[in-house]
Amino acid sequence: MSSEKNRIKIGTVIVTAIIVLVLGLGTGYYYGTSMVPVGPAKTVTVTVAPQKITYVMGVAFPFSGPLASYGKDFRDSVTMAIEEINALIAKSGSAVTFETASADTETTALGAAKAVRTLYETKRVQIVIGPLTTSEVLGAKDFSDANSIVLLCPASTGLQAAIPGDFIFRVVDPPDSYQGLALAQAVSTEGYQNVVVAYRDDTFGAGIWEIFSKRFSEMGGKSIPLKFAPDQPDYSGEVSKLASLVSDAQKTGKTAVLFVAWEGEALKWFPYAQVNPVLKSIRWYGIENLKSYKLLPPETSKETGDFLAEVKFTVTSFYTPGNPLTPNFPKAFKQKYGREPLPYSDGAYDATYIAAWSILVAGKYDGKAIAGVLPTVASRFIGVTVQTYLDPNGDQAIAYFGIYRVSSAYKFELIGTFDGSTGKTTWLTA
Repeated sequence: MSSEKNRIKIGTVIVTAIIVLVLGLGTGYYYGTSMVPVGPAKTVTVTVAPQKITYVMGVAFPFSGPLASYGKDFRDSVTMAIEEINALIAKSGSAVTFETASADTETTALGAAKAVRTLYETKRVQIVIGPLTTSEVLGAKDFSDANSIVLLCPASTGLQAAIPGDFIFRVVDPPDSYQGLALAQAVSTEGYQNVVVAYRDDTFGAGIWEIFSKRFSEMGGKSIPLKFAPDQPDYSGEVSKLASLVSDAQKTGKTAVLFVAWEGEALKWFPYAQVNPVLKSIRWYGIENLKSYKLLPPETSKETGDFLAEVKFTVTSFYTPGNPLTPNFPKAFKQKYGREPLPYSDGAYDATYIAAWSILVAGKYDGKAIAGVLPTVASRFIGVTVQTYLDPNGDQAIAYFGIYRVSSAYKFELIGTFDGSTGKTTWLTA
């Protein structure tokens, strides 16, 4: 009888499973603990390691074509951010990690559509950092919307992509409506009645032309268009046309040039412009992506550097007022990769953080859920660029621009600032 009771006690093993949901950085994972009573006073506790969760972040930038150098720097910025995020998450004991999958947009709208499709079909990505240009963004838009894939675009600014209710979020860099006004104010304030606008004939270039000419006209100025085919091997003919238009415009008033081009195109224009008597004797202005060290010595010739200093080449570029985090990015980038980052690479870095936090807050890897929380996450995010706050179109609504001029020391020096909230320019130097 006694042995039978002992057999009953030993045979009566009560297993209690306790599942604890741990919220680590906005997402959940399971911690399993099993308590096994053996006899009346003995308990053996077995702890099961957290279940690993990996989220794949899509990266779609141009790794070939005229903007390949930007695509490389943007991808490297994303990689740097992902490494930092994973290290931070690991400190919390969370089992969540992020990894990237990249695809080449080839600097074309068709290439961007193919890149996003490839990332979705091969990796089932729900969020993509990129594409880069507005043309690329619009090329990928239909597939993105149809499949609820979030596109987090750090550098697209064209007004054609300012569309409410879609899956495109253009964080960090504000729309061209702000840059167009900043440029018009700079040119008008410095006393120019005429501006010949040489612009690349694409979505971005046409958008800048339209907003600048409209704003400059409101200030009493006249804009003369000169559109050119993008990514041509030689622009000597276009430079001659520009000189002719400038000469004609000078007959009716003080005239300047506004140059709307990519960095690679500028390097093909400047050797011809710098030996043209008309073009090297007037004032030149440029758009944000032309604030690049690759246009200045020692990356380019001393003659080109002298030309840009002589014409007081002046550009508007996204500006961060008083953010103590801002200097950290270029230092960390150079330390990791051994080179200076190109303009707006810091935007790709910040966009990666916004993407990661949005996934974790959503609590699941689902495009609709991510899109639902992303504007709120973005509005509470301050990175190395500036606080992000999205308008109803999903575009950055905080717009600060610096006005930079090439000096005789071959550097872009800050000479003024533009505040999009007031629409006013403040000059720092004469």
